[in-house]
Amino acid sequence: MLHGRSGELRTLDRLLADARQGRSGALLLRGEAGIGKSVLLDHAARAAREAGMRVLRGTGVEAEGELPYAGLHLMLSGVLDRVAGLPAAQAEALRSAFGMTSDGTGGDRFLVGLAVLTLLDGLAEEGPLLCVVDDAHWLDRESADALLFAVRRLGAEPIAVLLAVREDDAPAFPAPGVPELRLGGLDAESAGALLDESAAGLPRHARELVLKEAAGNPLALRELPTVQGEAERYASPYGMAALPPHSRLLRAFTTAVAALPDRTRSLLLVAAAAGGADLATVLGAAERFDASLDDLEAAERARLLGLVDGRLAFRHPLVRTAVYQDAPASRRIAAHRALADALAGRPDQADQRAWHLAAAATGPDPETARLLEESAERARARGSSRAVAAAYERAAELTPDAAGRCRRLTAAARAAADAGRPSHAEELAGRAVALADGPDALAGAVRIKAEALDEQGRSRDAYALLTGVVPDLVRGVPSLVGPASGVAGHASGVAEAVAGPAGEASSAAKAVADPASGRAGQASGPAGAVAGTNRDASGPDRDAVEPAGHASDLVGATPAPDRVAPDSAGPAPDLVGPLLFQAAQAAWHAGDQEALDRTAVRAAELGVPEAGRIAALARLAAGQHRCGPGDPDAGADAVRQLIGADGESAADLREAVRLGWWHLFAGDLPAARDLAVGLERRCRESGAIGTLALVQMLLARVRLLLGLHREALATATEGMRVAEDTGHARVRVHLATVLAQLAAVRGDEEAVRELTAEALARGVAPGTVHAACALALLDLGLGRTEAAFDRLSAVAGGPDRQGVIGSLPDLVEAAARLDRPEGGQSALDWYERHAAAYPRPWTEAVAERCRALLAPDPAAAGSRFVRALELHREGGSGFERARTELLYGEHLRRRRQTSEARPPLRAALDTFDRLGAVVWAERARAELRASGESQGAPAAPGLLDRLTPQEAQVARLAAEGLSNRDIGARLFISPRTAGYHLSNVYPKLGISSRRDLVRLGL
Repeated sequence: MLHGRSGELRTLDRLLADARQGRSGALLLRGEAGIGKSVLLDHAARAAREAGMRVLRGTGVEAEGELPYAGLHLMLSGVLDRVAGLPAAQAEALRSAFGMTSDGTGGDRFLVGLAVLTLLDGLAEEGPLLCVVDDAHWLDRESADALLFAVRRLGAEPIAVLLAVREDDAPAFPAPGVPELRLGGLDAESAGALLDESAAGLPRHARELVLKEAAGNPLALRELPTVQGEAERYASPYGMAALPPHSRLLRAFTTAVAALPDRTRSLLLVAAAAGGADLATVLGAAERFDASLDDLEAAERARLLGLVDGRLAFRHPLVRTAVYQDAPASRRIAAHRALADALAGRPDQADQRAWHLAAAATGPDPETARLLEESAERARARGSSRAVAAAYERAAELTPDAAGRCRRLTAAARAAADAGRPSHAEELAGRAVALADGPDALAGAVRIKAEALDEQGRSRDAYALLTGVVPDLVRGVPSLVGPASGVAGHASGVAEAVAGPAGEASSAAKAVADPASGRAGQASGPAGAVAGTNRDASGPDRDAVEPAGHASDLVGATPAPDRVAPDSAGPAPDLVGPLLFQAAQAAWHAGDQEALDRTAVRAAELGVPEAGRIAALARLAAGQHRCGPGDPDAGADAVRQLIGADGESAADLREAVRLGWWHLFAGDLPAARDLAVGLERRCRESGAIGTLALVQMLLARVRLLLGLHREALATATEGMRVAEDTGHARVRVHLATVLAQLAAVRGDEEAVRELTAEALARGVAPGTVHAACALALLDLGLGRTEAAFDRLSAVAGGPDRQGVIGSLPDLVEAAARLDRPEGGQSALDWYERHAAAYPRPWTEAVAERCRALLAPDPAAAGSRFVRALELHREGGSGFERARTELLYGEHLRRRRQTSEARPPLRAALDTFDRLGAVVWAERARAELRASGESQGAPAAPGLLDRLTPQEAQVARLAAEGLSNRDIGARLFISPRTAGYHLSNVYPKLGISSRRDLVRLGL
């Protein structure tokens, strides 16, 4: 597949189509090395053969550039038997040109060109013909003249001619009279697609570097990934990608550079190392190599670089790469030292100077490490987490002492996580863990690594890592004290640390359930909250948690001996508590209630300050999936306790996200929405794209539950893209189920099945439950009531029901439609207890609707429907209100109250149309027809329904007065992309300016 060349392909297809219709034509493709000229020629040749055309192919060969007619001979070598049929003079000239005669004379150029024209015309009499010549710039002059002579004289013959020549770094190829098509680089979207196709597993940071350096060059997009591997670390922001040694591009550019004078090459090297520095800086550094401004002229004549706005700019990023890469290491180091000296005494260039010093360092350098750390903190103030991570990582590499390296690696890992690079954060934190020589350092590094594992969907590994260091922290010594007594050496103690010594689990459980029977004040709640629940362990993420089994594999490096902290003794509850709370969260994310309960038990035994929160989290999780018929609601008090605890420490972005989830579980959707909206803005302003994915997971779910479907679609769509970019597998799966729910509302079966596939395959709640519920809603909307009932009954009666509560009303409706009230009563009982535990008007409204559906007395049912609609008016989801209106209208029509049925049915229809809920709108429309009211075609989509989710986001921000640059910064897209979306918005909305957007009130 050719990416980003649709316009060029159409041009080639027209050329071939014209030739088949007897209209000759020619086209000269121009472009830099690797831009895709040969690929387009290959496409044209293949298409021509498939269309029954004859194809003649030739290519210019540099080594034969001085051999007259060598290129023409190569192209015509397969049809030389036709020379005999040419007019005698032409045949003789062509034979002589090709050395087929013994007289030793060269052919007359005019006659040779005419012979080529006649020969091609004769071949075309047998059928349409395509002549293709690649690398025509290497053709010998005689061949080029003869070929162009023939091309300019084509008229009504069924012949097409395609030539391709390289711009720059190659001999000139003037072709007056021949139409030209200049090939530029691929656009950003096409470049990304090509890169993903050729290097799908490339880490995100390496992917961004390749895209930047390739600048849309297809060959570079294929060659660069071969040397940008998984292990590549953050480089200097002034660095560049590397080309493989065998690279055609490297050879092309270095050949051009090699022809320049020595001082010019030195100046180019300094400019390449400078990374866009101003001319004065480059010239100041170049003086070290006896180079000056006069030496720039030769490079400008070779079109390798030029002066733009006071800075030296290379013609293509890969020219800079080739210049730098081809220089010996000693010369590169000298160039960076010279640049650092040239920048000395310039505070505004402190960051650049620090990086040049780092590039010149050949071993530990404490002073340069200090300067890089200062650079990192300046980057933090600018909101650039990526730059923070890069500077701290390089500073760590230059730090001589292990403790300092550990501290800086931990800071780099934290910044990498904030920048949305969890896999790199995991690697950095693992290196920090291996260097940790005290409890604080160990705990800090382990928590970041576990967080990165969790966000990548490896929650069980995160749990094992966190619990694996608890025994050492309890003893007050660092975990990594030697090869035999590091994390691996303590594996046997992990189970003890988490579950407690044999025989103590039951008493510890009582301590969590009843403060009076254990450690007073640590936790409270029903005793059943700590008891484990056996569940099916199928699926890739449902293997049993075995904290003692593989924690050592997760640390990331072999520990070094003799790192004992003799002064560190006694328990460290201030470190153990946060570790255990994070472990409890990982267990919840992995769908392992037993591990979560075990963690709560041990936290209570240890008496850590977080024991109450961990017990509350265990009860909340249990209440989410164990609150079946006959069981009390175990989560309401727990979530209120968590809100109270986390509300005091929600300044940290991730802690604030967690608080938002507690509000959601408590049913306070407006509070959760307001918090998430503010967090989203903070993430965008600070560049914390790693946390943005977590915020959007929360915000999309909240907007879905509030019935803000358009906003939920935009948030989830962007969140999916961010999660894909940042490697947040858990977030991606969750957001896919939000999109699946929205697709189910629309009745888009194909999208629902596609979006739920991964969640169902992973088999971890709540993802698997949300996926099943989306499929059930689809079934219900499409009238497949039996399928919806069976699917929801299986989930509600299954071992892990986390996430099912919001879909219990669907089960009640399915049961009512099937006239199986007993099948819906248990679901109603469960939902009623939920509504009572988390009292909100909208949850009570849906509960009233369910009571109406199962009410045996029609009059009582009608009263409950009326009460439900009154409660709906106090807030909540418009979609749920419309469903209540539809069911009430159906109820009234069945009682032959047709005139009373029409108002709620009309209201339902209006809402469904507005939401794009096609199948539900059709049901409302059918009910209205049955009530005697004729309904026309579905309502036309609203203004914003005409836009894609990203177009809608851009339009809203533009309406707020933001510039393209501001919009790009807010949405993490380029200003050019923002402008592109706006250019699509205007015609779709029938407007022409930003002022019109404001008028529309978007």
